[in-house]
Formats: sequence, structure tokens, C-alpha cells
Amino acid sequence: MGIFGDLIEGVGSLLGNKQDNEVSVGSYIQIVEALLKELGVDIKESRLDLESKNDRGWVIQKGSAQIIILIAENDEDDDPTIEVVSPILKLPSQNILPFYRRCLELNRGLIGCAVCVSEDKVLVRAEIPLSGLSLESIALMIFNVAGAADQLDDELAEEFGAKLYDES
Repeated sequence: MGIFGDLIEGVGSLLGNKQDNEVSVGSYIQIVEALLKELGVDIKESRLDLESKNDRGWVIQKGSAQIIILIAENDEDDDPTIEVVSPILKLPSQNILPFYRRCLELNRGLIGCAVCVSEDKVLVRAEIPLSGLSLESIALMIFNVAGAADQLDDELAEEFGAKLYDES
């Protein structure tokens, strides 16, 4: 069945037979934590301290990339969202236009996530409202961001002489 199928089978009971609109934010938090446990992540160690008691976050490592998973209220919408983000690089100091072009070209080939820039950080990111999300969608979102971040951090750092985000 593979790792993806095994994960889904292992935590599928958390959603049960509920209709999409009946699934609570708490259920989604349980789903994320169950997925992380299936991956061997220590939940207590991975939890982030966030300002809002209603928001939850975790940080995990995939190869050289740090992956942050957030379930939070959304300022733009009434629906809470799940965001999976990985800061991979600091913006390169030279050849910024070719760098941006390369990021846009990469976005065309990425599935379910995108390379973006926030301040001086380059991120791989995906965000979607929780309402109606399936277990499979959540797992796929995490895997897509983690896989892209782990591949692209070293690739773009080497190609453009950029520093990895975790480097000083």
C-alpha cells in the first residue's frame, strides 16, 4: 500500500462517518497529530507555542528542510485554515530577477504548493480552508510541501549562491 496508504489507513477513523461540515477544528488537530505520530514524530517536541490558544502548530524535519504545520483562524475568511510552510532560503544577494524567474518556472511544475517570498525568506507553502478537507488531502499537502522543500532548498542554494534558511 505504501507509506501514504498506510498513514491514511492508520488514522482514517478520526474522521469517521461525519459530514464534512460536522468535522470540528479539534478533529483536524487530532488528524494532524495522528499523521505525525505515524511518521515517528514526537508530538510534544514538535508542538509550537502560538499566541492564540485556538491555533495549533507543529514543526518537523524532512531531510534538510524544516516543515511548519499550522491550523489557525484566517484573517481573510471565517473558515480556519491549515497552512504547511517551509522556509528554505534567504533571498540571494545577486541575480535576483533570474532567481524570481526560476521560482515561477518551478511553480508550474509543483503540485499543491508554491515557492513564494516573504520579506527576505524564500518559502515553499500551501494553505487551504479546513472545511471539507479529507484526511488524504491533509496528508498529501504535508507530503507535497515537505518533498518540494527538501528538494528545492539545496538545488536553489547551489544554483543561485543563496544561503539555506537555517544558516547564519
